[in-house]
Amino acid sequence: MPYNAYLRQLRVKWMLSQGELAELLDISQARISRYEKGEEYPTFSVALALQVIFGKCPKSIFSHLYSIVEEAVMGRTAEFERRLINRSDFPSMKKRQLFEAMMGRATNRDEA
Repeated sequence: MPYNAYLRQLRVKWMLSQGELAELLDISQARISRYEKGEEYPTFSVALALQVIFGKCPKSIFSHLYSIVEEAVMGRTAEFERRLINRSDFPSMKKRQLFEAMMGRATNRDEA
């Protein structure tokens, strides 16, 4: 479900108006409207505040955005890892361990 639909669904489930949610977040009602239309992404602090309000982690509320960010980071990680391929020093080995752990956590493993 796109984040804007899920955000609206959470708001409506708890019978909050856009204005009321905006008040809780200390932002404008117009900004809530833009979030729900998919015209704007919330800031990190708003995403965390939504977690406080709805008890849902930002990854679950903004799963589509998370996937986009994850794919970009994993692509950069693959490039970084290629530079380490023939290195066996301790720092390089630790970095490869980190990259392996990242791959294990990755949602889009086939795309990375």
